[in-house]
Amino acid sequence: METTLHHEPQFSALVVDDNYALREAIARDLARDGGDVTTAPGGLEGLEAIRSHQFDVVITDVHMPRRGGLWLWEEALALQPELRGQFVFMSSDPLPDPPSGAVFMVKPLSLATLQSEVRSIVRGAAGATVPARESAMEARG
Repeated sequence: METTLHHEPQFSALVVDDNYALREAIARDLARDGGDVTTAPGGLEGLEAIRSHQFDVVITDVHMPRRGGLWLWEEALALQPELRGQFVFMSSDPLPDPPSGAVFMVKPLSLATLQSEVRSIVRGAAGATVPARESAMEARG
């Protein structure tokens, strides 16, 4: 698990994908856009990150070895129900029935479109609650 941060974070994101190049490209792009980005190579590692951090948005591949994105979504919501509506799923194949409230994007995806979706999710979450990075700081303080 790695964290990428280029300046004062505006949001926190978890990027979960078994494709290293795509995972890192998304992480760099979100970090340039003000994100405090954590990456994980699979669903199990993604769940570890969710257990130890709060995220404003989770971006995950659907199909990965061992545990995929849908499994991660179910497990994450059991731990942190406030993550409902804060997931972006990616897949090379269309998902016939994406989870309610989640964003679904078909690969290859546009980083600009992904950034726009992330901003929309973060704005929506900020309107309903305090962004995760601030609530985590309050919990520590």
